[in-house]
Amino acid sequence: MSVEPRTTRSIDYAPCRYGSSKIRFRGPARKVRGEYTAFIGGTETFGRFIETPYPALIEHRTGRASLNLGCQTAGIDAFVSSPDLIDICSM
Repeated sequence: MSVEPRTTRSIDYAPCRYGSSKIRFRGPARKVRGEYTAFIGGTETFGRFIETPYPALIEHRTGRASLNLGCQTAGIDAFVSSPDLIDICSM
């Protein structure tokens, strides 16, 4: 069962994909080049019901680009089964 708070406006998660992965991550989509920090994880990293998830907050505080690879209800198996995601995280 999911409980969703009633708000007057909804959050635009701007779901996106990276590489050939079929997983939809929290957007907006970012260019995967240069220096960045990749955050992988499940619902907490995705930031469900949160307007500014922690990867965006860290990007703001550090000035280093952040890539939010959070996926709702994802486990580690979702990430290790995609070679493109492994490459993105190892750059």
